[in-house]
Amino acid sequence: MAAIETAELETSNMERSRTTLMTQASTLRLPQNERLDYWDDYNARTLVGFRCSSLSDNGLNATQSNYTLSCLGIADIRGNEHSVERSPALTRQFPKHSVFACCLIEGQGYFVQSGQCITVSAGETIVYDTRKPYVFGFVSTTRQLLIDLPAGRFASCAGDGADRLPLLLPPLTGVASMLGTTLRATILQFLLEQSEYAAPAFEERVQTLLSSMLRCRLHGASSSVSSMSYLLTIKQYVADHLGDAELTPDAIAKAVGMSVRHMNRILAADDTSLSAYIWSQRIGKAHADLVNPRLRHCSTGEIAFRWGFSSQSHFSRAIHRRFGVTPTELRCVAAGNTQRCELAERV
Repeated sequence: MAAIETAELETSNMERSRTTLMTQASTLRLPQNERLDYWDDYNARTLVGFRCSSLSDNGLNATQSNYTLSCLGIADIRGNEHSVERSPALTRQFPKHSVFACCLIEGQGYFVQSGQCITVSAGETIVYDTRKPYVFGFVSTTRQLLIDLPAGRFASCAGDGADRLPLLLPPLTGVASMLGTTLRATILQFLLEQSEYAAPAFEERVQTLLSSMLRCRLHGASSSVSSMSYLLTIKQYVADHLGDAELTPDAIAKAVGMSVRHMNRILAADDTSLSAYIWSQRIGKAHADLVNPRLRHCSTGEIAFRWGFSSQSHFSRAIHRRFGVTPTELRCVAAGNTQRCELAERV
């Protein structure tokens, strides 16, 4: 037991990252005969109660990061081959009133619940109810991004899908594929850029994407070819290619598979156009870099070209129109050094 406690102190870290509570755990420094008990205990406290087993000669090699937000949780889990069983007894012992959506990033597994046995492969998402017993096995080294939604909140965004779990959401093609790709990219980006400002929008976006994926699975792709689904797809493509100077409405239209006119109609719901949205996002990212003290070594020109501005003069005009100051002034004000700012402008 002492070894487990020591390992937990070394490998579990709890810190407040603005609005996000993060905990971490790993079995890698533990003796093999203590890893399974440690893993069961950690997950019972932070995620869900289950019993883990592994047939690997190396024992269980697993790491996990849990992020608790106001409306949902995210777990980033990596491990070698193993299985977890949430038996009827454990379901009663560790009650959990959540629905999990497991986005498998790497590897392959199988899921058993309510008389169904479902094969899950990388790129697919399996949605299941933690209030019912299940077995989830992984037959290779895997990585999963797990969304933890309270059952009530899931029911409100899933409609009739809440009564049809477990459900496999395969990537397929077209809109279904783009939605799944966007969901995974959205989670990965948030984990890299945790921010109190991004958290509420992130939670809303995850729920909207998951809801659209469920509608697509249950009622066909046409039911998910909605303005919201396309809006999220367009915004994700812009986010992924924002630093590309060749990012234009025509390039996005070709990648997404719809006309510029149609995309502008969709973006009208946000009171913007596609071109205006692209430049708004570029200016927003550039502003964040300009006021970031860790990027003081970067020149304003480097920041401008990083976010797709064609010239430094174009960048300066865009920043001035939006914020009423030049990039240099913006940096000085953010650093609290207005005197140096005035000197720089005179020079």
